[in-house]
Amino acid sequence: MGMWGVGKTTLAKEVYYHRTIQQHFRIRAWVNLPPARKLFQNVARKFWIDKLRQHLERGPYLLVLNDMQKEDWYMLEEELQLNVSNVNRILFTTRYFYDSIEGSSNYYVRLRTKEQSWKLYKQILTLRGAGQTDSREEKLIKKVVERCGGLPWSILNLACEKPVADELDKALKRFNQDWGLQAWLENLDYNFTFFYLNYTNRVRPHERRLPNMETYFLFPYLSYLRLFPRDFEIRRRRLLALWIAEGLVFIDNANRGKTNYEVAVNHFNWLISLDIIQIVEGKGAGKIKTCRLPGVLRELILRYEDLDEDTNLNKSIRLVDNYDVNDVSSEHIHGADTHSPHVSLKYRGLLSFISTDTREGNKPGEDIKSFLNRGITIDCFGELKVLDLERVFRPQLPNAIGKLIALRYLGLRWTYIKEIPSSIGNLNHLETLDLKHTHVRNLPITIWKMLSLEHLYLDQIYRSVFLYEPDIKRGSLAQLQTLWGAFLNESSPLLKNEHESIRQTQLPNLTKLGLTLQLEPRKQKQLAKWVASRKNLQRLSLRSINHEGKPQAMHLESLWDFPNLYSLQLCGNIENIPLFNFFPVCLTHLTLSATNLKNGPKNDPENDPVKVLQSLPQLKTLCLCSDSFMGESIVCSSGDFPLLKFLKIWKLKALKEWDMQEGAMPYLRELEIRSCHLLEVPSGLKHLSELHELKLGDMPEKFTTAIEQNKQQIWSKLHRLPDVTRIPPSSHAK
Repeated sequence: MGMWGVGKTTLAKEVYYHRTIQQHFRIRAWVNLPPARKLFQNVARKFWIDKLRQHLERGPYLLVLNDMQKEDWYMLEEELQLNVSNVNRILFTTRYFYDSIEGSSNYYVRLRTKEQSWKLYKQILTLRGAGQTDSREEKLIKKVVERCGGLPWSILNLACEKPVADELDKALKRFNQDWGLQAWLENLDYNFTFFYLNYTNRVRPHERRLPNMETYFLFPYLSYLRLFPRDFEIRRRRLLALWIAEGLVFIDNANRGKTNYEVAVNHFNWLISLDIIQIVEGKGAGKIKTCRLPGVLRELILRYEDLDEDTNLNKSIRLVDNYDVNDVSSEHIHGADTHSPHVSLKYRGLLSFISTDTREGNKPGEDIKSFLNRGITIDCFGELKVLDLERVFRPQLPNAIGKLIALRYLGLRWTYIKEIPSSIGNLNHLETLDLKHTHVRNLPITIWKMLSLEHLYLDQIYRSVFLYEPDIKRGSLAQLQTLWGAFLNESSPLLKNEHESIRQTQLPNLTKLGLTLQLEPRKQKQLAKWVASRKNLQRLSLRSINHEGKPQAMHLESLWDFPNLYSLQLCGNIENIPLFNFFPVCLTHLTLSATNLKNGPKNDPENDPVKVLQSLPQLKTLCLCSDSFMGESIVCSSGDFPLLKFLKIWKLKALKEWDMQEGAMPYLRELEIRSCHLLEVPSGLKHLSELHELKLGDMPEKFTTAIEQNKQQIWSKLHRLPDVTRIPPSSHAK
């Protein structure tokens, strides 16, 4: 499923003509439905139907129905007397998501990411025999490719035109008028318009067409996205947090029992499946880092909204500061009227204030402080739920910020702010406080008064100290679910006295915990006991360092009986910790660094750390970073890493041999090897039949060249060769 021009038919053809498919299905038939519909309407209908039925009766068959609509299926199912058994298969392609067939398995063809779009553009140029472009021209053309919104049809047209730098303006004009514009209009017509009509109750319930979902819930999300500048890239975690904080997430009967976050993720994924949100960049392991509303789609939505006053409510309750000279609100925040109190009255009833002003210097932060002060003074921001200043350089928060009593989200990530006012403790409805990548060293003790705080993100690099509350009467942060990036050292008052352990009742609802520890062994053991009592944890990250900031030994108790722990990151020496029955069975993501693991005794898998890792039944992502493994060889036998999809091997200085036997890592899709200078080319690479990409960085030239030049021989049995990518030197330090 997917919008016009996204690549459905191309993908279906890859399946149809795949060597394995041709060998398995004796009969294959491809029907392009738009022209077939004309046949159904004339005298040739019976002849055509009979011929196709006779052809399929010789099965087992694969039938492809290209560009199907639901009415086509009902007609064909009856006319052809289709027998969809265990041996026969029918593959549909359709643009219309409400045309999915009950009981079928759906695959959504997504818009391409920024990297995939550029790679596709270069592939088309190569196939056409086009010459190389210089670096300046390439940089400019990349911007035009990005304007395609990840739509392959637009990228194809652009590559065929191959504009030079002097013709980019003409290319942009052509893009906006011709390339794929009709596809975006159609997608808007079938999705946005439909969401809106549902949202305003202009469509009766029986006319709602998307299966298993009240689609009008998607409209506020989409309308929210268009507030940001054209082609603005926003982090997924930021967007979800904003949606939740403003109360856009509605939990209907179908989602009862789920959290706001789970429902928001579900709706976010729907918008991706509908080709409305474009994934711009991933962050490995199939996760999404940034996304955006494609620029063409945004402008079409704005054009549509201008025709209907009902959709203009956003403009009065949400303020996005883009530092745009053509925007009157920018003049109110940064211009000549910044000291006029009456200006702030315009924003009475504001729900969200978001700034995307990333200019250098103190001016943006000073302007924002002045704007907030004026609004607070005249009681204009009493309903403000969201204050998001991410990437604004050192915004100055007014002391009166504690008066924003309705605030639910305060985003200060990447602001490098140095301190926050103690009045923040008065924000009794604040649910998320994001101080990651700031210079806040000590949190005000008043933070313990925040009764509703659920998510607290601190900066582990700058060592944000999370003080233990000595007076339990002031609060216990009982609602806190996320504590990430906190720094604990010997001076942190973890204990009430020398002989008392950390209170086991403290922070009872934690599900995500990330700590940097600079503790002596005795206090580490006490902390480990407390961590072991947090059975609700889903994500855990622990980093143990000495006074020089280098990794040191870590004490941990078994995590075997943690029923929900799916992600674990450990940095510190754990070579003396018995790993048998240490990791939970449900673990899916594991990152190890400076753990100093070594090969165990032969024929003793219980005491072999590598064998313990290989036997984890649900593990999908494994990152073995610097000094995580100190052995010279790794053997992956048949059945090892049964579900592993993403594997990273970084800076394993002693590793020389890697034996990959047939049947090991059967589902591995992405393998990344960096800075393993002694490693020989693994002969077992040929057994990785599902590998899509092999990334190599800071490896000996002999190693990299051997794989690049021989990949045809290495993967000779595969229908599609994996991509072999060199990681740029600038990325090696990451």
